[in-house]
Amino acid sequence: GPGTNERFVSKGPRTPKNDGVKVEIYENKTRNGSISAIYTALAMDSDEQPSKIFELVKDIEKQCFKAVNFTVDDTYRNKLRSLIMNLKNKNNPTLRRSILDHEIIPSKLVTMSAQELAPDSLKKEMEEIYKKNLFDAQGATENNSVTDRFECGKCKQRKVSYFQKQTRSAAAPLTTFCKCENCGNRWKFS
Repeated sequence: GPGTNERFVSKGPRTPKNDGVKVEIYENKTRNGSISAIYTALAMDSDEQPSKIFELVKDIEKQCFKAVNFTVDDTYRNKLRSLIMNLKNKNNPTLRRSILDHEIIPSKLVTMSAQELAPDSLKKEMEEIYKKNLFDAQGATENNSVTDRFECGKCKQRKVSYFQKQTRSAAAPLTTFCKCENCGNRWKFS
């Protein structure tokens, strides 16, 4: 079969039907419908393999189902409707990408508010995650010096660990990554 990293080339818009994915996994029409709609939204501008997307989609629906009391009222439908609206948002490729890249896991996704899912706050959130991951990845390999040269913008303490790294071309100045040892605030400058 195709390798897992092979890009998927779709013939026409990506829907479960076009991608050859069978969404009828439950007795329940509403749940199958949700799976179909989440799949269509998530796959929209992706070239990931259908099987990979489908695994995620099943998990997202399951988490939604778990998060609400399905039998009582429209909470499930409303939750999914708002989630799918956010997923389909043309201006929010970041959201789809972050889910497909496992940066936002389904159990977290279903607890995020519409505000948190909006393109702008999401971009911010992903930048934070990225900065944090970068810092943690760096921090593991470089020894961070603690200095009183820098003042934390949040808590005004001067217990700041930092390391410097070439992030762009060799001609560009070093980027300094700082972390306040007192409150955990992180920032960088070059």
